Amino acid sequence: MCKSRFKQVFSYSEGMENYLSNIFRQYTGASREHLIPILMKIQEERGFIDEEAVAVTGEYLGISTARIYSLATFYDEFRFRRRGSNHFVVCCGATCWMRGSEMITRMIEDETGVLPGGVSTDSQWSLDLTGCRGACQKGPVVLYNGEPVLFEDGDDPVAGIRKFIKGIKNE
Repeated sequence: MCKSRFKQVFSYSEGMENYLSNIFRQYTGASREHLIPILMKIQEERGFIDEEAVAVTGEYLGISTARIYSLATFYDEFRFRRRGSNHFVVCCGATCWMRGSEMITRMIEDETGVLPGGVSTDSQWSLDLTGCRGACQKGPVVLYNGEPVLFEDGDDPVAGIRKFIKGIKNE
């Protein structure tokens, strides 16, 4: 059912057409309530949500791309670009900032050559900044590939992350 509707409505790339029709088939009826689960599934399988997937999903569900981006950018977990294989997220909430997240961000930039929101040309490194992650007592909060990088009390977090990155580079 989805496949025939999909072919009638869309004129996107054949690969994207086949890929998304398989995802749409998992949800009965084209309903707005399926938007978040569809976006989550696309991201789970592809690692991010690209413009073509947003446009096709919007057409299928009858939702404008502006509305989809409005909803998806509200949630920190949706991504619209590929991540590097070594991905850092640094919290820039007030407490983490006071505890050195800005210095950590600069050090990650220096060590990897990646600016916040960017991906290295070799796709090895990426860096994102985020608002409060709700772990202020553990700050500054740094995530590496989704997992927290923990510091002992009294440790220098900048030195700790620098050592962490050097360890990754030496693997």
